[in-house]
Formats: sequence, C-alpha cells, structure tokens
Amino acid sequence: MKITNPRLQSALKSLALFGLAIFLYTRIVNGSLLFYINERFAWFTLAAAIGLALVAVSYQPAWRRLAHRDDAHEHADHEHADHAHAEHEHAAHEQAGHDHGLSWRGLFIVMLPVMLGILIPPRPLGVSALATREVSVGAVAGMPAAIRAATAKTDAEKNILDWAYEFQSADLKQVVGREADVIGFVYKDEQFGDSAFSAARYVVSCCVADAAYAGLLVQWPAIATLENDQWVQVRGHFELIDKDGQTVPILIANSVENTPQPNQPYLYP
Repeated sequence: MKITNPRLQSALKSLALFGLAIFLYTRIVNGSLLFYINERFAWFTLAAAIGLALVAVSYQPAWRRLAHRDDAHEHADHEHADHAHAEHEHAAHEQAGHDHGLSWRGLFIVMLPVMLGILIPPRPLGVSALATREVSVGAVAGMPAAIRAATAKTDAEKNILDWAYEFQSADLKQVVGREADVIGFVYKDEQFGDSAFSAARYVVSCCVADAAYAGLLVQWPAIATLENDQWVQVRGHFELIDKDGQTVPILIANSVENTPQPNQPYLYP
C-alpha cells in the first residue's frame, strides 16, 4: 500500500534513514560492531552512517525549500527555454517521483534490520557455531607476515592464534616446557578425552562469515567444573602427546580461572 501524502513520505524516509544511521553509530560506539566484522573495516560503517544521515537531512522541509529556491533561480536563468521541453522534464520528474514512492511494506523492510538489532542482543560466535566449522586443535591458516609478527612476541604476550602460528612454523619439540598464559572460551568435546578441553577463539579476516577456529588443547583434571562458552584464563606449560597417530602440543594447565569476555572476542591474522 503506497503512502500518498508527500509530506508524510518525506518524514518517514527521513526517520528511517536517521534510524539506520543511529543504529550503525551505536554499534560502533558500544563495540558490538566488531562481533560481525574485522575492526579495520569499521570506518566503512562509520562512513555509511554519515552518508545515511546526510541523505536523511535532504528530506527535511528546510533543506527541500532551499533546494527548490535554487531550482527557481536556475529556472530564471533559463527563462527562454522551450516550453515543451519544460513540460517534458516536469512529466519525467513526476513519473520518477511516482516510481520511487514509499509503501508501508517498503518501510517495514528498511526498518527490519534495526528492529531485529534492537530485539536480539548482539553476541559473538560461540561453541554452537563450531558445528559448521572444521576443528583442528593448534592449527589455523595464516599469512607469512602474521606468522612473523607472532613469532616476534614473547611467550607471555602470545595469544591462542600466536601459538597456533608457532606450532606451524617451528619444530614442535621447541615448545616443550615453554609457558603460556592465554584467554579463550571453553570448548569441550569427546574427541579431546575426559580430562582435556580446548581453549578457543575465532579468527576473523573480514567478517564472521569467514570466521575460523583456533584452539589450544588444555589438560585440566577439573574439567567437569567448566561449561562450554565459559571464558577462562589458562596458565601452564606445553608438552607433546600422540593423538590419533599425530604429535600435537597440549597445554598442561597450572590454573584455569574464570575471566570476563574480552571487549574484542575475536582475533585477527
């Protein structure tokens, strides 16, 4: 059903665009935007919010009056233009206005993302998303530059992704006895055994659609006290074990402590 009142159309278009702009801006300010995209792309979203706000302003009466005044001046400068041509342009303008008329259904579709974003609290990926992703403990693809940056860090500075890079680029025997202090969410699965879990993080290159799993196998006798998706800080040292005919590092935990979810739960290559 079309909205026939021109003033109401302009007001609703302006309101919808402002709503989208404010929604995107609040996602940037509260940090939840980073639950969906890589942080280096956040400025694109800010640019989009500014653009939406500017378009919304163009629908405001004061701005439209100013635009019409400029059109009147331009018309005066071309007062000798052919009358038939002017009529043709006017008809085309009216037709364009009709083609771009706003309907209640169109307004609902435009505002649907905002309504869903308000009603559904933003949250990062968790254990449930691993059902659609390949899980390989201690292995994750990475670019050479990222691997070099990771190996340049001290052991105390390395996160789960850095250690995964270390396992790929170095002789595994070199990690035996080295200490680690990492933060991740708990992922318990029967493939890890009865006394081990994975301290996991998601690695995001562009957006959550390409999120990859990175995890460290952790040996911890009190695994029954842990729950999936629980964020923990794990301190311990590495040993090597044979798992399914493959030598893999395992973090022998000295302590596993509850910790708040990081402001940025994802890691970036």
